[in-house]
Amino acid sequence: MVRIAFATSDGTAVDQHFGSCRRFDVYEVRLRDALLFEVREFTIQQLEELDKIDSRVAAVRDCAILNMCSIGGTAAARVIKAGIHPMRIESGTPIEGLLDRFVRVLADGAPPWLRKAMYAHDPDVPPVWPLAPTPASTAIPLPTLASTAAARPGHQSGGCGCGGHDTGPSATDSC
Repeated sequence: MVRIAFATSDGTAVDQHFGSCRRFDVYEVRLRDALLFEVREFTIQQLEELDKIDSRVAAVRDCAILNMCSIGGTAAARVIKAGIHPMRIESGTPIEGLLDRFVRVLADGAPPWLRKAMYAHDPDVPPVWPLAPTPASTAIPLPTLASTAAARPGHQSGGCGCGGHDTGPSATDSC
């Protein structure tokens, strides 16, 4: 079992920024299902605090994963330091679909980062080693070399599709 939080305004879709979120819906996700555990709404005083990050981290401290539309760098660092894995989700993504995906991932054999997060939040559940192979139909796609190279400093952007290279003074090829 793992607890997963969703930054939502209405309980149906992820549509909130972490720092301005008015509520988190927390679900307990198991191998076969996901159940709403608790709706955590902020008081007027908590919404008007100068440092909103601390109250929001405290609200999801028992969760292994936090889903939201966006999060600032300082807030992300505090969330990670609390042992919570932040996930940026496109605004309007239905919570039900995300829950279905989490249930499938848990049932098929959780990836190492998720097992680590689950163990950190529930030490009574030992990690399962080795990882069972994940069927290709449920494998989560990894970023391509071209997409990771485009994010590197010094790489020419613009969709060259070259697969990645350095465009610094020592570069031997160009786009």
